[in-house]
Amino acid sequence: MSGRGEVQDGLQIVDWSNRLLVLTLDCLEIDAANAGELRAITCDAVAADADVALDLSELQYIDSAGLGALLALLRQLNAGDTS
Repeated sequence: MSGRGEVQDGLQIVDWSNRLLVLTLDCLEIDAANAGELRAITCDAVAADADVALDLSELQYIDSAGLGALLALLRQLNAGDTS
C-alpha cells in the first residue's frame, strides 16, 4: 500500500510516507458495515512496520465492531513494538 488519497468505504489514507500512515475517516461511523475495511487497511500498515495516526475528528458513532477493529490495531502495533 502506498500513495495518497486512497479511499475505501469512507476511509481515506491521507498520507503514507516515511513509515507513517495517517488515516482519516470520511465516514461518520464505524460499524459492522465498514470495520472490516478499517482492519484491512491498518493490517497493511502493521505488516509494513509503519507508525499509524488516526484522525477520528469526524467520527460520530462507533459500535462494538468498530471498537474491535481499533483494539485489534492497538494489539498488533503493541505486539510489534520491541522498544
